[in-house]
Amino acid sequence: MTLIYLRTGGSILMAVLTHLAFNTAGSIVFAGLPPFPIDQIRRIYLVKVAVLGLVGFACLPWASRSTADRRD
Repeated sequence: MTLIYLRTGGSILMAVLTHLAFNTAGSIVFAGLPPFPIDQIRRIYLVKVAVLGLVGFACLPWASRSTADRRD
């Protein structure tokens, strides 16, 4: 969300809407499925956190370059 905030020039609204989109997407995807046991829910959550962490880590060079450009 920090990357969205920085890339949109400090728009809190865009960061909040992105956060809402992530939360809503998970609810919509799992809404039609039967309930999962707690172990599967935990694994799904951990995979989701890992994927989001990897995407965030992959975006760090892009974000640091854009903030360095603004300082010049």
